Amino acid sequence: AQYDGVLGRWEWRNLNIRLYNHLHMAVSAADVAKAAGVSRGLVGKVLNNVKGNIGASEETRRRVIEAANRLGYRPNAAAQATRSGKSKNIGYVVVGAEPGYPLTGSSAVSAAICEELNGDGYRLMYSYANLKAISEGQLPDVMRYIMVDGLILDRSGRSHDDLYEASAELNLPFIVVNDRHPTNSIYPDDFDAARSATSKLIERGHRKIAYLGYLEKYESFVHYSLKDRCRGYVACMQDAGLAEAVHQLPSPIFQEYSSSVMDRARELKSLLLGDSKPTAFVAQSSQVATDLILAASSLGLAIPNDLSVVTINRDTTVPLAGGVAISAMHWDDYRLGAQAGRMILDRLTDPSADLVSVPLKASWIEGATIARLPPR
Repeated sequence: AQYDGVLGRWEWRNLNIRLYNHLHMAVSAADVAKAAGVSRGLVGKVLNNVKGNIGASEETRRRVIEAANRLGYRPNAAAQATRSGKSKNIGYVVVGAEPGYPLTGSSAVSAAICEELNGDGYRLMYSYANLKAISEGQLPDVMRYIMVDGLILDRSGRSHDDLYEASAELNLPFIVVNDRHPTNSIYPDDFDAARSATSKLIERGHRKIAYLGYLEKYESFVHYSLKDRCRGYVACMQDAGLAEAVHQLPSPIFQEYSSSVMDRARELKSLLLGDSKPTAFVAQSSQVATDLILAASSLGLAIPNDLSVVTINRDTTVPLAGGVAISAMHWDDYRLGAQAGRMILDRLTDPSADLVSVPLKASWIEGATIARLPPR
């Protein structure tokens, strides 16, 4: 009913429904063609960025794009996939060792991948998987339910051979990020980074240099990078004719391995106060370097005058250790992601051709944790 010329609640309800349907009505390619004054086929060629001579001037292209934007046209992805046989989706699978296993990675990696893919009209579909589920035959959702044209596998735990095999069985071209694999992978060169970090200490007069790392809970899940960092340190020391000293402490990440702050500090102090204490350490990671610097400070040791420290892949988002900027070898995550995006696009061009894996070199960040010792 109406009240004094004002719409009643049912009339308002019906009006709102009609308005909602109008605003959310799917805009078709035919609507865009009508608004731009061109054929429907030409709209498809322009909006799908078809290369070559499509019989449209730049002015016509501009008119089609402006009409599509003004009408809020969105392509029907399902229809496009049916016609072309391609979904224009790329699956991005992050793999961890087990539920609760800490993951590494950066939003800069996925952002750079997206930018590379979007330039070719592809979308990135994110999924997570753990090795326990994979070993039981449970593939990531992006492989089971979503049609994808290719996969990017981002390793954060053990090598996921089951995923490699599943990708091959599904005829999916894939690349691997953060894994030293013979082909189709891009990974940080941790061996070279540790070797370079150690050489920085040697160049500044240090001879008694130790390596400090944390043991992982499961040896089979240890990421290749941790082993390569230790190997790079050892190789540099041997090449220089110096004695290496590798120290490994239980990782504080897992609860059963966790010790109190005092217990961990006590273990670190024993390394800093021994008769053959080093003048410098190569720390496996930012966390190790931070713990080492805090332990040294608690003993009254000054960084870098009493003890020098370098680390591998410093996390620039982590607060400085005691206000000290740690000298480090570091990778540009955005560069890693951009190269990964280009690599999967190359694989899509020729899925049968394997690509040579690319080791990514680290760059040096000069902090304030290395002292130059006087020549002997």
